[in-house]
Amino acid sequence: MKATVASVVLTFLLARCSGLSGAATPRPTATPPPSRSLTVAYSAISGGNLPLWVAKEAGIFERYQLDVSELLIPGGQNSMAALLSGQVQIAESGGSDALAANVNGADVMVIAMPLPVYPYLLEVAPHIKQPADLKGKRLGAGATGSSGDIALRLALHKLGLDPIKDLTVIAVQSRQTGTTALLNGALDGVVDDPPDSILLDAQGFHALFDMVELKTPAAQTAVMAQRSWLGGHHAVAQAYIDARTEAIARTRQDKAFAVGVLKKYFKSDDDYAMSATYDYYLGKVIPAAPHVLPEQFKDALAELTRTNNEVHNLDVRTFLDNSYVRSAVARGLAAS
Repeated sequence: MKATVASVVLTFLLARCSGLSGAATPRPTATPPPSRSLTVAYSAISGGNLPLWVAKEAGIFERYQLDVSELLIPGGQNSMAALLSGQVQIAESGGSDALAANVNGADVMVIAMPLPVYPYLLEVAPHIKQPADLKGKRLGAGATGSSGDIALRLALHKLGLDPIKDLTVIAVQSRQTGTTALLNGALDGVVDDPPDSILLDAQGFHALFDMVELKTPAAQTAVMAQRSWLGGHHAVAQAYIDARTEAIARTRQDKAFAVGVLKKYFKSDDDYAMSATYDYYLGKVIPAAPHVLPEQFKDALAELTRTNNEVHNLDVRTFLDNSYVRSAVARGLAAS
């Protein structure tokens, strides 16, 4: 009798254990979070990219659990091509590139504007003393419709010159290429910025006009992503803008560190040129918070309309999203 009872109890316990371990309803598998890895394209070695580099070098991206690879792709149009092909998830280049892409049927969103003014000087040969001396001359700018090209044409109008009738505007691959062309006499003037403009000044060239003085809202450098990517990676995009905004504050607060970053990316040991580049961009160009606003696209719209009638039909507000920057500012990440 005792053996029979023991057998029944043992059978019951084994059955129960079997049910707990093998017959339980499997739990649903949690959806993995979006990837925190990002490849970010930027289009030029420029002082305007200093906070982007600081975010990398100071470990700010890492604090936001982002694994960011920064990829230099010279030329805004090339950066845009990399974005549209999926080679990169975020591109930082001229806002005019986003405008042109959307006119041509892409769905590119602009979520920040780190450079909302034109950060250029019109550097000219020593014999050019006044705007009238530019007539018949050759000036270098970026690709047609690029930020540098738009800025030059706007500046020429301010100086009382017609960029089509009075002189020749030549597209150059990069500002460094333009600097070399001016030094070699292939150009009479070029759109440039520090530190290259400092090199030119040391060689006897001079700035005829500082385009920052225009005080015109501009879509100089925009942070862009495809709308489809943003739809599935909102938290990652917010973390990126948070880090970029905090990096501006760090750049403002620690000039010595920031100048060291400039030296690394420009591969320069020139203390004066790197310090002057910092002062120009942090003093005149880079805002505390990279808000993106419709009025920043006014000049780009006007210039692209000159060559493409389809621009008339585009409302820039449909591809601008300032909510990421507003969120970062609301949480105290911007410099005071």
